[in-house]
Amino acid sequence: MVDSLIATVLAWDVLQMTKIAKPTLLGHLFALAAALPAQAVSYPKMLGQLQDA
Repeated sequence: MVDSLIATVLAWDVLQMTKIAKPTLLGHLFALAAALPAQAVSYPKMLGQLQDA
């Protein structure tokens, strides 16, 4: 149920406010950020994890 709520928010709210070139990548970024709450994550580490996805 949580995944469907997140997908709805990303699809309807965020994508309607601005044009996103890669909406799937945005979803992966959001999932990564949600999986690491209250942690400092370096940009290169995050980029590496997103490229692996």
